[in-house]
Amino acid sequence: MPTSMPSVIPTVVNEVMRLRPKSILDVGVGMGKFGLLFREYLEGWGFHRYCRERWQVRLEGVEIFPQYIQPWHKEIYDVIHRGDIRKLWPLLPIWTDGSGLREKYGECYDLVYMGDVIEHFPKADGLKLVKDMPFKWLIVSTPNFKTRTTGRNKENVHQDHLSVWTAADFRPFRHKVLQQDRMLVVEVVK
Repeated sequence: MPTSMPSVIPTVVNEVMRLRPKSILDVGVGMGKFGLLFREYLEGWGFHRYCRERWQVRLEGVEIFPQYIQPWHKEIYDVIHRGDIRKLWPLLPIWTDGSGLREKYGECYDLVYMGDVIEHFPKADGLKLVKDMPFKWLIVSTPNFKTRTTGRNKENVHQDHLSVWTAADFRPFRHKVLQQDRMLVVEVVK
């Protein structure tokens, strides 16, 4: 499902506006909603950088299911990487030499956003991603309850929920809980 519960939108957008990242990796872009919101509130709101030529935030996306990528994604994101973030992240240009992005944006993305993604991994894989990926801030939103999605989506096998996450799962990391109701939103700081 390339979309998510709307209740996390104000929590995520307000925190991203507070952080003001200069580079973002949106993992699991789906419909591109958060990419558009990040553009609106980091480029347009108060900054009047509405045209692509004036954008200052580097916004990249990752999507495992290529059929979700639509023409409008190219208008929102600078780049969309296709594949599984667990295998893909060490290969992304901002973390490799030669692209020029490290010089402009630093050693890592300021913000990695994983909206409705981490529950699609076994818990050990999700914890490894949080531990190993270089970022300044990571915002994770995930259902805070067990869902019945395993085996339901024959078209996209990546939609199966393989784990349930609670705030306690983030204890090994420096973090703060931004929202905890039906959806858990956690910010991890490195």
